Amino acid sequence: MKRWIALSIILLLGIAAIVVSERGKVDVAPSPAAMLYLIADTEQELTRMPVNFTRMSDEEEVAIGNQLAKMYVSQREDKKDPQTVEIENYVSKLGAQLATHAHRKLPYQFHYIPDDGFLNAFALPGGHVFVGSGLMSLMDSEDELAAVIGHEIEHIDHYHCADRAQR
Repeated sequence: MKRWIALSIILLLGIAAIVVSERGKVDVAPSPAAMLYLIADTEQELTRMPVNFTRMSDEEEVAIGNQLAKMYVSQREDKKDPQTVEIENYVSKLGAQLATHAHRKLPYQFHYIPDDGFLNAFALPGGHVFVGSGLMSLMDSEDELAAVIGHEIEHIDHYHCADRAQR
């Protein structure tokens, strides 16, 4: 008798879940992709779990970031013209204003990559943010640049860069 009651409760909960989910408006067509995304997200979170328990210190993260940034910066130190210096100062000034709102207090540094083919921005562990010339040429306002830099600061704030370096 207890088994029948338990089975009935499980069936009722299942039916209730289906009814509730069907009432909500879902814009996604039913497909196996939803299950694949769930599995991929779960796998990613499981691989990040050990990193959360053994997180590196901020000092270690800054040292790794400085070492990585040195490779990018040293490649183009000798190719700085006055316009490049002016744009890099502008990016650094804007980045410094945004970094004051970051949750983690790290020595943030902002760099400009004067390559018109580089249509991206990226962050390194420890607070280094790089913005490419190609991406900036597509921007119409300072707000767009601030959004990109803020996005990269968030990667640093949420330990995405440190997690990647640690893995």
